[in-house]
Amino acid sequence: MNVTNLFIARAYIRTINREIDESAMLDGCSFFQIYHTMILPLLKPLIATIAILEFRHSWNDYLMPLVFTLSNPKRMPLIVGIMELKSSGEAATSWNLMLAGSSIALLPMITVYLIFNRNFIEGLTAGSVKG
Repeated sequence: MNVTNLFIARAYIRTINREIDESAMLDGCSFFQIYHTMILPLLKPLIATIAILEFRHSWNDYLMPLVFTLSNPKRMPLIVGIMELKSSGEAATSWNLMLAGSSIALLPMITVYLIFNRNFIEGLTAGSVKG
């Protein structure tokens, strides 16, 4: 988890009313019941948003896989391979190969977004409407 996600989580958690905790305590809920039944469902959009951002960050990471695969180019991830193809001499103009590789690299990102889409949109619009 990087610092940006920490700030996103802090800002989102600060929007949750303390009255929810207090009313659940008055109803006789324990700490874990409050967390499990009240707070965790409210954090679902936040968790989905951070999951998408972290997956995107790790999937599009270039430097770390490059460092670990310099000795064995056969284990190079797709993103590193596309960048190596771009920086090579004659293959630098192989736009069709780079576009095909980029399209394949986008498929997991699109899949993760489609899985978390509903929660992601809820997380983006959660603080926009009062009431």
